[in-house]
Amino acid sequence: CGHAVLFLKDSIFFLSDSLYLSVHNTQIPPELTEMEWLEALVLDGNNITSTLPQGIGKMTELQVLRLHDNFMTGTIPNSIAGLKNLFLLRLNENGFSGTIPTQIGALSNLEELRLDSNFLSGTIPPQLGDITNLDELRIEGNALYSSIPSQLGRLKMLTKMVLWDSREALNDTNII
Repeated sequence: CGHAVLFLKDSIFFLSDSLYLSVHNTQIPPELTEMEWLEALVLDGNNITSTLPQGIGKMTELQVLRLHDNFMTGTIPNSIAGLKNLFLLRLNENGFSGTIPTQIGALSNLEELRLDSNFLSGTIPPQLGDITNLDELRIEGNALYSSIPSQLGRLKMLTKMVLWDSREALNDTNII
């Protein structure tokens, strides 16, 4: 049935070229995770205030997940490891907290990972070094602390890595 893409802009769902649904709030409906055939979910810049649904990992055909520039909260669910076809993950510029799930390291097709500008804490998971196709890694603007895991040296495709911004580096050298 062709490529399935779901966009949310100005409170409208756009599905393929044929289906439009009104959305009356800024929540991600849990039923969305039942769309296992969906290849791209683009919901950036929509003032979404909900959490990332726990069932997100059921969307096994998803290749693009763009939820940046919203007001999403809560933790990034471990079920995200189910998104084996994902090559772009942008969760940046939200209010996610907790740690970076080690399960993200299982996303071997991932080329871009942006978790910057959230409230993530803890250490940088060494498992990120398992994402061998990773071209861009950005995790600055969080409360991460640790040295850079040596496993990140395995990222041979990496062309851009930002672990901290200059403001953080000047304020506290233990925060990444």
